[in-house]
Order: sequence, then C-alpha cells, then structure tokens
Amino acid sequence: MKYAPLLLAPVLMIGCVPQSVSAPSLALNCENAICRANQVCVEGECVDESQVNLGTDGGSTTGDAGGSSTGDSDAGPQTSIDAGGGTITPRPGGDGTQRDRAARSCQDLLAAYPGTESDDFWIDPDGEDGPAEPVQTYCGMEHDVGGWTRVARVMYGDEVWDAWNDRVGRAFNGNQSWGLPLKWFSDSEDGEDLEIIVGAVETAQGEYYIGPIFGDVNRRAWQPGVSVGEEIDDGFYFREEDEENERCEADLWRRNARWSWAISRGENGCSGWSGGGGFVLYGSDQEPENAYSLWGLYAFGSGNRGSRFGAVDLWVRRR
Repeated sequence: MKYAPLLLAPVLMIGCVPQSVSAPSLALNCENAICRANQVCVEGECVDESQVNLGTDGGSTTGDAGGSSTGDSDAGPQTSIDAGGGTITPRPGGDGTQRDRAARSCQDLLAAYPGTESDDFWIDPDGEDGPAEPVQTYCGMEHDVGGWTRVARVMYGDEVWDAWNDRVGRAFNGNQSWGLPLKWFSDSEDGEDLEIIVGAVETAQGEYYIGPIFGDVNRRAWQPGVSVGEEIDDGFYFREEDEENERCEADLWRRNARWSWAISRGENGCSGWSGGGGFVLYGSDQEPENAYSLWGLYAFGSGNRGSRFGAVDLWVRRR
C-alpha cells in the first residue's frame, strides 16, 4: 500500500499534481477579483464567458442564449468527471463558497467547476428542497482525481456511532468527534454506490495514513451493533490511487461488539484485519462501543496488535 499524501485541513490533502486555478473571488467589485479560466468578472461576480454579452456602450451584462438577464454564475452541470471506473454528471448546486451557494457534494463541486482546489466548502447533500441544512466541510480535490468529501472524524477513545444514519457533533469543532450521515451522500438504500477512504491521524505509519479505496460496501459496515456475528455482505471492491478496482470476495461480518466500523473477515488477505486489506475500528472489553485501536488497511494489526491513533477520518465519493 503506498502512502499517497492525503493531509487534510486541519489535516490538508496534498496531491501529487498541484492545481493552479484559484477559488472564485468574493470581491465586491472587479478590481481585486480572481476568476477561473473561461470566466470574467461582472459587477464583482465571476461568471462564464459564454454568459457575458458586451453592450454597445462597452458595458457587460450576463444572460442565457435567449438573451434573458441573470446574476447567477451557476450555469448548471458543465461536465463529468471520472469516478473510479465511471463518470458522473454533477447535480444542481453552487460553487460552495457561501452558504447560499452550497454544492451537493465535493464530487459534484469538482465536476461542475473543474480545477477547484482542496479547501473548506459549503455542502448541501439533499439540495435546496431537502430538510438538511448546508454544512461546511473539507473537500479533497487532488487524491485519485479528487471529489472527496470528509464526512466524519472519530477521536481516539470516543464512542463510535451509526455513521450511516446519525449526525454527530459539528465539523471542525476542535479535537472532537463529528460526523455527517453517509446516507446523505448515497443514491442507494444499501450505500454500495459510495467509494470510501479511511484516513488515520497520528499512527505509527506517520502523521497521516490512508488505506485502500473501498467500494461496494454495505451500509451495515457503519452501524455498530447491527448483525454481530452474522454476515454483513459478500465482499467489496478495493484499489489504490489511480488503479483499477479489484474484487475482494469475503463473507464480511462484525465479529463481536468491539468491532464498531468493520469491513473485514479473517486475519489476512484482501479482507484481513491483521495487517491485511480489511478495516476494523476496535473497542475494549470495558468500553466495546468506543474507538481504541485500528486494524487492517494493509498497515495495522500485525501480530494481533491493533494500532493507537489520534483520529480516524471517513471520506466519500459516489461511484
């Protein structure tokens, strides 16, 4: 497993290929505006060149092809991006720079605004008409073509929750656990349309370590106490950055109540918890529901000893 740098803010995601396009300007006028490629500034707003009509007086107005005027720089879905073997068309949403311009996810943001760099953005996973309020979180845009939304962080020793259904704490709330429901970012009832990265802060592997990219993982993997001792699923897909998916055939399970979040079966191999490619966030005999050690991810658990950590992050993107 390669240690692709994925340091995110407050642990920053630093990619192998630096991006050069600045975020949209929030300037009130065009004097200090910094717009993207193929955009110009009109009355303090960065808009697509295709929306700008030059008047006979040399001024500028924005409009659609039919000539109607608009001040909204959201031109709708513009492109699609590779998403681990497929492409997506971005769902309607803004550029994430303000609460009322929230994107549906970091993946939708990158698809609609190619070249967006890793940063904090406003995300509204169920859109303007959904009950969930927009939230600000961190988008990782360089790793594996980008579009990763950080949806959860559990601190060492804290109680682990049902990450599929529950919202916990508040993003960026100091050194405290928080999480957004994974179901907000999935278009399927079982959650198997998501790709997931597990990141670990302050382990023996260094300041920040990432495991393989998981896909086709059933939602029950993120629900502590569900199906203990019973089969959760029959396998998953996994890959390293920029590589093709491989299928891991395994009767996944939650071996006991100490397996809070779990994508694993057996000690070794692609689903192994003892240094293999699986993943288990493990509790203790006294507090089985709390996070005390990390296993799998091709880095932890060898010799039947899990690793301590500072925090564990979950990142998601639709397949």
